[in-house]
Amino acid sequence: MVHKPQKKLLCTKEVAALSGLSVSFFEKHRNDGIGPRHLKIGSRVFYEADDFEFWLNCHRRDPGGFSYD
Repeated sequence: MVHKPQKKLLCTKEVAALSGLSVSFFEKHRNDGIGPRHLKIGSRVFYEADDFEFWLNCHRRDPGGFSYD
């Protein structure tokens, strides 16, 4: 049997700290359905680190249309 590596889960406080945004920002956006993908297990909420990073990258803007490609 092959085991897949576990994905890193972050709580709301951790994603808030990593992004510099408030916990309430993530709570509001989660309730509005526009925040990063999340898992809800009972009353606890988690974000997979890969999903959080993807959400952050979706908000990346390059000034003047400059591309690093």
